[in-house]
Amino acid sequence: MPVDIIKIDKSFVFGMLDNQADFDIITSTIAMVRKLGLEVVAEGVETQAQAKTLQQHACDIGQGYLFSRPIPSNELVSRIQAGLDESGRWR
Repeated sequence: MPVDIIKIDKSFVFGMLDNQADFDIITSTIAMVRKLGLEVVAEGVETQAQAKTLQQHACDIGQGYLFSRPIPSNELVSRIQAGLDESGRWR
């Protein structure tokens, strides 16, 4: 099975700013995955500080309550369309 994305579990993201071991696991995982040419997703991002730290370490994608609570699939398309400007770019 080909792999192109590695996801970092929310349990590491939750403690990354308070626990050096979690921070080290995240930063070394991001570095390793990027070196392999893969994408990194961090789940459980709940604060701006977490998002900023992940971004500073070249994490590709963050997902979590900071961005959106889970939504029903039938609302997804309308929410995405509402977030696009007239040229189809995310606002």
